[in-house]
Amino acid sequence: MQLVRLTVLSLMVALVVSNSHTVERGDCHVSVVFNDCERHPRDCTDILDRDSQAKSGEYTIDPHDGGKPIRVDCDMVTDGGGWTVFQRREDGRTDFYRNWAAYKTGFGKLNTEHWLGNDNIYRITSAGHFELRIDMTTFDNESAYARYGTFRIGNEGTNYKLMIGTYTGDAGDSLTYHNNFQFSTFDRDNDNSSGSPCAVTYKGAWWYDSCHWSNLNGLYMNGPIKEYANGVIWQTWKSYYYSLKTTEMKIRRLKYAQPHIIRLNPFPGSAFIYTIVSPDLLHLFSGFSLNNIQLVKMFVRSIILSLMVALVVSSSHTVDRDDCHVSVVVNDCEKHARDCTDILERDSQAQSGEYTIDPHDGGKPIRVYCDMVTDGGGWTVFQRRENGTTDFYRGWAAYKTGFGSINSEHWLGNDNIYRITSAGHFELRIDMTTFDNESAYARYGTFRIGNECTNYKLMIGTYTGDAGDSLSFHNNQQFSTSDRDNDVYSDKSCAVQYKGAWWYAKCHASNLNGLYLGGNTKEYATGVVWKTWKTHYYSLKTTEMKIRRLK
Repeated sequence: MQLVRLTVLSLMVALVVSNSHTVERGDCHVSVVFNDCERHPRDCTDILDRDSQAKSGEYTIDPHDGGKPIRVDCDMVTDGGGWTVFQRREDGRTDFYRNWAAYKTGFGKLNTEHWLGNDNIYRITSAGHFELRIDMTTFDNESAYARYGTFRIGNEGTNYKLMIGTYTGDAGDSLTYHNNFQFSTFDRDNDNSSGSPCAVTYKGAWWYDSCHWSNLNGLYMNGPIKEYANGVIWQTWKSYYYSLKTTEMKIRRLKYAQPHIIRLNPFPGSAFIYTIVSPDLLHLFSGFSLNNIQLVKMFVRSIILSLMVALVVSSSHTVDRDDCHVSVVVNDCEKHARDCTDILERDSQAQSGEYTIDPHDGGKPIRVYCDMVTDGGGWTVFQRRENGTTDFYRGWAAYKTGFGSINSEHWLGNDNIYRITSAGHFELRIDMTTFDNESAYARYGTFRIGNECTNYKLMIGTYTGDAGDSLSFHNNQQFSTSDRDNDVYSDKSCAVQYKGAWWYAKCHASNLNGLYLGGNTKEYATGVVWKTWKTHYYSLKTTEMKIRRLK
C-alpha cells in the first residue's frame, strides 16, 4: 500500500510542485525540473507576487495538491500583505459553537465572520512554509497582534494537530501553550483534560490542552464578562474576563526555507548520492507511517529508476499542460560550476574574466563574466555600462536572451538571470562611477527575479551602501521594455518615456539601462540614472550589476 501511495505521490509531484531538484554524484547529476506557470495561485502570497497592486478581497487559490480550488479572503495591506485569512470574528453574527463537521469544511462568509475549514487550512499549509499573524481589537478600539514564525496543522488523521514556531508581538503569547495539541469540538473531544471536555466547558472549538490560554472561537460576549474564560479570549492581553471585539487569524508563505540534504545509496552496491530536497516536498509525505527521510529516499529511488528507463528512449522528456510543463532531464557528468561563487570556491586563485557556468537545471551552460576582486570576489555580472558603444534601448526579445559582449557592455538575459537566481539564494551589488571618477555602490541582501510567466518580477532585500537606495522603489515590479509595457503607470509607458528597460513602477528612481548621455544632462530621467546619488539629471559613466550566491 505504501508503494502504491508513493507512486501516486510521484505523479502528483510531477503535476503540482513548482521547484527543481537535483541528485548529484561527484560532478554528475540528474535534474527534475518543474515549471510553475499554474492556473491558480497557491495562496495570497502568490497572488501578491504575481500582482504587486493586488487589493484585499476574495480570490481563488489552489494549493496544487490535486484537490479543488479554494475561495479565500486575502489581506494585502497588513505588514506588507500577502496574508491568507482563515478566521475572522467581528460582530457576533455568526455562531462559532459548532461541531467537528462544520470546522472540517468551514462556515460563515469570507468577507465577514468565518472559519475557512480545517481541511483547507491543512491543504494550504502543507504546500509550503508559513507564518501566522493574529490581529485583535477591543471594544475600546485598542489593538494588538501576535505573530508566530511558523504555522501548520496536521491532517484529519492527526485531528488537525497544531504546530507553531516562535512568538513575537505585543499581545503576549497565548498560543504556544496549545502547541502540538489536537483540535477539539463539543462532539469530538481530543483535549488533555481529565474532566469535562474543554470545548463543552468553554463553548468553543480549539487546540485545547487542559484547557486554554486562548479561545478565539469562543462565545462572542462584548467586552468585560463575569463568565470565566468563555468568551473570545487572549489571556495574556486582556485576561480570562474579557471577550475581544475582533480577531483575524491569517497565514503568509515564507519564501526562503532551507533545503534538506540527504545522503543515501539508492541500490545495493551503488555509489552514495546526495539529494537536495525542497522542504515543500517533505510536507507532501505527511500521513505516511514511515518517517520523512525514509520516504524521500524511496521517492528518490523511484525517480532514479524512472530516469534509467528514460535513458533507453531519450535523455530528455517534457510533458506539457496548457502553458506549463514538467521536464525530466538526465545530464552527463557536469564540469561547469553553477556560478562565479562556485568557481572561486573551487579555485581560490581564479582571476576575473569570462567563464562558463551551468545552474544545473537541465538548460544549456551560460557564458558569464566573473568579478573575482570586488569585496572578496565570486560575483556573476549580468549588466555592464561603460562607454555607450552598445544600444540598450531594445525590445523584450533582446532582454529575454541577452545582448552585448560579456567582457564589455552587455545584458546577460532575463532568462539566464532567472535560471541562475533560481538555483540558490543571492545578494546583489551595483557599482557605479561618474565622469569625474567618483564611485559609489548599492548592495541588497537578497536578489532574484521571477520567470517570464511573472514578466521577470524583481524581488530584493535590504539595502546597504553609499549610493543611496534607488532600487527598493522598484521591488516587486515587473520588467518592461519599449514593446512590452508592464509598469503601473496608467497613462504612458515608462520604458518609452525614459528610453530604457527596467522594473518600472510609476516610473523610476533608477534607470541603469537608459540612454548613455555622458554626465550632466538637461533631459529629465532618460539617462543611466541612480537618483539618490546623482539625481535624475545625471547620466552615469559606468555601472555594473552583479550577484553572488549566499553560502
